[in-house]
Amino acid sequence: MRLGWGRLGLLLFLLGAAVYAQELSQVVIPSEDELWEALQEGIITYDQYVILLDISENGLDSTNQYLLDEIPNLTYLLAVDSTIADPLEKDQASGFERTGRAGSMTEHVRGRIGHRYQTLMDEKRQSWYRSYADVTLNNHWRSGVRISRERNGLERFTSRSLGYRNSSGAVRRIECGSFTTRFGLGSVFGHRGRIMDLSSRLDGESFVYPDYGGYNGILAELRPGAWSVQALTSVTRDATYRLISEGVMVQRAIKHFKPGLIAAHVSLNNRVTGATLNVPVTAGFMQYAYRAGNVSTEVSYQGGPQVSAMAAVIEGSHRFETAELRYSAWSYDDHFVDFTAGSKSSVVYVAYTLETVSFPYRSRRAGQTGALVRTAVQFGKATTFANSLMYASNVEQARRRQFSSSLIYAESAEWEWRLAYLGDWRREQGTDPGSKTGHQIRLEGRYSVTRFRSRCYIGYDVESRTNEHACLFVSARYVRPDGSTYEVWSNFGEITRDGLDYWYGFVRSQWPLGKYLTGAAKLSHSYRRGSNERGTTQLSLELTAEL
Repeated sequence: MRLGWGRLGLLLFLLGAAVYAQELSQVVIPSEDELWEALQEGIITYDQYVILLDISENGLDSTNQYLLDEIPNLTYLLAVDSTIADPLEKDQASGFERTGRAGSMTEHVRGRIGHRYQTLMDEKRQSWYRSYADVTLNNHWRSGVRISRERNGLERFTSRSLGYRNSSGAVRRIECGSFTTRFGLGSVFGHRGRIMDLSSRLDGESFVYPDYGGYNGILAELRPGAWSVQALTSVTRDATYRLISEGVMVQRAIKHFKPGLIAAHVSLNNRVTGATLNVPVTAGFMQYAYRAGNVSTEVSYQGGPQVSAMAAVIEGSHRFETAELRYSAWSYDDHFVDFTAGSKSSVVYVAYTLETVSFPYRSRRAGQTGALVRTAVQFGKATTFANSLMYASNVEQARRRQFSSSLIYAESAEWEWRLAYLGDWRREQGTDPGSKTGHQIRLEGRYSVTRFRSRCYIGYDVESRTNEHACLFVSARYVRPDGSTYEVWSNFGEITRDGLDYWYGFVRSQWPLGKYLTGAAKLSHSYRRGSNERGTTQLSLELTAEL
């Protein structure tokens, strides 16, 4: 039976609606400051904040695009070439992409060194900073180091690394020090985020075991012919615990198929009592790519005298002539231990103590089952209809459902309009049981030309049928011919019948100070009616040198 594109779009929408909705949001997070605001407003969890802060510091490139899974409203699926995208996805991704002067092929040493200092403009003058250096020694070798002081005064190394990359040859990648990686779909090795306490000062312990959410050790990737081999060993620790991770993944390309096997051993040792929890893991991975899309599956088994649990993950995408479908699903046994896992999951947590090693543990994979479907359909050249649905629940009956729908109309190359809805239904356990609901509606306009772009929306939010408010957002960015930029951001986040409850805004300017030196200044202010400190003003100064 022949199916018209109009009916196909309706079919895709209904398919999404039947599955229920990883994390969806209508909030754009362009930098660390907006991450902090999102955390304070409860838009993201602390675990998400830590992972997103790591992404913000280290950036995204072709080796770690899977970290897009942690950015609200984005879902990265293997080998997806998204020609049809929601404008929110473009904004979110651009805020975390790594940029910089590429340099010429004849240059040997190039890179970037930067320092960002931030302070609150009040009597306390609380300050914090980020310092980093990324240096490419030649076309293959690169190194990097990052040091930071947090708002609470803790100062330490957050990463240091030396890496080798080559797009051809048998040896493709070697990483020493801090690195992130994902084997297959990540149910064995992925970006889990920090599970250890951090060192409180700059010292030898902080350098050897930095406060980094990824791995700390050695990674090697080999490509002998049609085979692909990845192996890693990692050691992280704090004053009480030591986590040792070792594993290897072997894959072989067979036409459109890419099967793989993963073997790993992860152990957590209590340095005080001497007790050790051992988690041996085996997994099978399969990826199949075809002309219009791909599908990948992974099944892992944690088998041993102390742990016995399975996990299954599937991801896929399919492109039609004027539509795109993306989907994923996941299921983890109740006793699944995700010390190193970074596979698909939603923000539904279970907290308990691993009695063997007396380790307080909070996991968003143990006992969780979920699914995600995203569709985008183009009607003509100007209109796109995008939908996302997610459902997740865990062993404690905590659950999350989300549904978002956007109608995007590109009036011209300069103007774009978007009408969007986001619904969130959740039931939480523990300290705050009960059901919560949220509904958001946005009418948004965008204007973009060569050197100027702006975004504005008006919205209405309702939370649990008791807290309702309007919101108004305006941002604009202008780039001068000399490369300097000027940006304004104003978010009236909560306008109630009693007045303004929350507002956050900033002005930022960045300008060249020479051929390879760039300076930036940012003045931001946040206001919360119910806070002890109603208004806080923050100054950020940044200096970046391109080598």
